[in-house]
Amino acid sequence: MTRFYAANQYRGLEEAVNAIAGDESDNEYDLIILPPEPDVLTDVEEGEDDLQTSELPRDIPGTIEVIRQRRHSSEMSEWEDSDDEPLSNKRMRPNQGDIIPPTWRKCSPSYSSSSQPTESNTRSSQKTQLIEHLKNLSPVEVFDKIFDTEIYDLILSNTLLYAGQNNRHGFMLDRDDLCRFLGILILSGYHRLPRERQYWSYDEDLGVPLVARSMSRNRFLDIKRNLHLVDNSLASTSNDKMFKIRPLVESLNQKIIKMEFFMKTYR
Repeated sequence: MTRFYAANQYRGLEEAVNAIAGDESDNEYDLIILPPEPDVLTDVEEGEDDLQTSELPRDIPGTIEVIRQRRHSSEMSEWEDSDDEPLSNKRMRPNQGDIIPPTWRKCSPSYSSSSQPTESNTRSSQKTQLIEHLKNLSPVEVFDKIFDTEIYDLILSNTLLYAGQNNRHGFMLDRDDLCRFLGILILSGYHRLPRERQYWSYDEDLGVPLVARSMSRNRFLDIKRNLHLVDNSLASTSNDKMFKIRPLVESLNQKIIKMEFFMKTYR
């Protein structure tokens, strides 16, 4: 049986790790990173854009919660628990012999001439239709089915709104530039470099010509600076820790649910 004790919160990861290292007991610990409260100030990017590092970060957004747990080798049986129970409570228990068993009777089945669609038949039909609709599409076309016009409009409208709220009225963004920006983010997920700016480097062993041809470095950083998914002025009215990305998450969840059969088939 695992029993959890009161959790301690720390402002930095190094502080939490040092606290655990100083404990000489055999207890096990769980580390939970708590995101910061939604606030306008959480938009500001701090620190370097290192993508790879071997050093332990000294600070994180939000706080770290350390939960100590202790494991017991044996559990108390229900017989041991009942030894401490007052006799008056035991007298109040209903007698097992007083329970009346249900009465079963035999009856003839009834049939209907019309067939009712079952849930399994409905799901099978949806799966067939979805696979038929998507089987001839390319990966980019399948991505467009999920990241559709609704999501692009969500990003564009809130990004331009945020730029205007910060007096960057000269900032403009259309769907083509947004697609290039997202493409660079996807590429950087599997083509890793130590620093973000090195994708535009002139060094042969660092620069990625595909990225440099699609968008300039300053344009990429300008879009990244203004990118938003919600009206930032409403941050102080919400306690939702996912406030900044909640509309995108909910929209993607609805679209991915529809792709469930397709993903299971081609996984």
